[in-house]
Amino acid sequence: MVEAASLGLAHSLTKDEEDGDLVYPRIERIREISAQIAVDVIRAAQMAGVSHNATLKHKSDEDLKEWVVSKMWSA
Repeated sequence: MVEAASLGLAHSLTKDEEDGDLVYPRIERIREISAQIAVDVIRAAQMAGVSHNATLKHKSDEDLKEWVVSKMWSA
């Protein structure tokens, strides 16, 4: 799951961010990136057999991401 999170972050850079030699994506995209990393970690937990939430297991990645976004804190 740690690997899924780190790979998700590493793959989240846009071409523009890579060309600018950024290590992390721009802060303006943090919510979008966090939601996708959460999906990646949930899927890794499911593959490792440590997730016991059957409801999430049957969601498509798109539906799972919508669920994650619905649980995110907002000001």
